[in-house]
Amino acid sequence: MRKTLLIVCLILTLFTLSSCTSSGASSAQETEKASVTETPAPTPTEAPTPEPLVIDLDIAGMSGTIVSSQMLQIMTSPDDYLGKVLRISGYYSRFEDPVTHKVYHSCVIPDATACCSQGLEFVLREAPDNLAGYPEEGTNITVSGRLDSYLEDGYMYLTLTDAEMVLPQV
Repeated sequence: MRKTLLIVCLILTLFTLSSCTSSGASSAQETEKASVTETPAPTPTEAPTPEPLVIDLDIAGMSGTIVSSQMLQIMTSPDDYLGKVLRISGYYSRFEDPVTHKVYHSCVIPDATACCSQGLEFVLREAPDNLAGYPEEGTNITVSGRLDSYLEDGYMYLTLTDAEMVLPQV
């Protein structure tokens, strides 16, 4: 019985390995090369217009408990969300690194019980030249941007890039 089981496992393994040939890889590479088209570079007089963001996940409209769950899911499984456009609401917060003097902007999202807030850094598509272009800390904001990650000092951080910030109507 063990010999039969071993033979069946061996056959399945060989079958699986034989289906992974290089011909499929070269075919995929040829398809990828064929689908790439060259676009002319914009002339210096015309500025490229940014494409509007299409929201993949709107966390801003969710209830407190669901927001907390969704943010936890994003933080623990970022690979599932990288490249997706998110919309979040919370309050504006800024941090300046005392050593590098780099300024980080974030949207802090309070949870339903106000004990475990989570923040997400963002980089505006059209960033103001100075901090005066940003709201006061604690101001309610809604931010939309593409989730990305970067390494800094050996740690991975999540950020919304190409972001747009909306302040509440007064």
